[in-house]
Amino acid sequence: METNYQFHYAWRKHGRYYQGHFISKPLPHFIEQDIWKDRVKSDIRQFIDVEQSKLTKKYQLAQKLNDQIARLSHENKWESDLNERILFIAEQMEDVCFRMYITDVEGYQQTANVIKANDLWTYDFSAQMKNWSWRPYFIENVIRMKQDQTGILSDLYSDIETGEMIRTFSYPLEKDLFLFLDMSSMFLDQHEYLLW
Repeated sequence: METNYQFHYAWRKHGRYYQGHFISKPLPHFIEQDIWKDRVKSDIRQFIDVEQSKLTKKYQLAQKLNDQIARLSHENKWESDLNERILFIAEQMEDVCFRMYITDVEGYQQTANVIKANDLWTYDFSAQMKNWSWRPYFIENVIRMKQDQTGILSDLYSDIETGEMIRTFSYPLEKDLFLFLDMSSMFLDQHEYLLW
């Protein structure tokens, strides 16, 4: 490794052994074991500060989304049609998401995808009743949401349909129903800490 950025990346990816010009230029002999200890300690302290800041912002965003969805869900709880409910929520959260849908506890999609395209929200019924339980995170996240009664912000991943890097916010509704809100790339770009 040659730069502080590469050191940070290796540290973030749980690297254990490091080598390269960043540590020391090539020498015909070994360097003293503790020669870079203070520098490395200082860099790691900086990395920890950066990571703590990003995680704090992610937790604050998750709490904000929890509060917003709880309020919106309560406001239109009278609406029996799930598609109309998520359209109402999506319209209120259009600065955050580009797609929204609801599944049951077993992963079967109970609604259409509500998708924003060309500044309009539309229904796409092609995914209704598809099963998403095969996704590696699905069952664990459903259990966590049921247990904690709070939403979960996913890791960054590549969307199957668009190929873009996105995050999903999952939220537990009533009666073993779960709302999935796919965040728009514009929202992620505006919140840089979500791109890591």
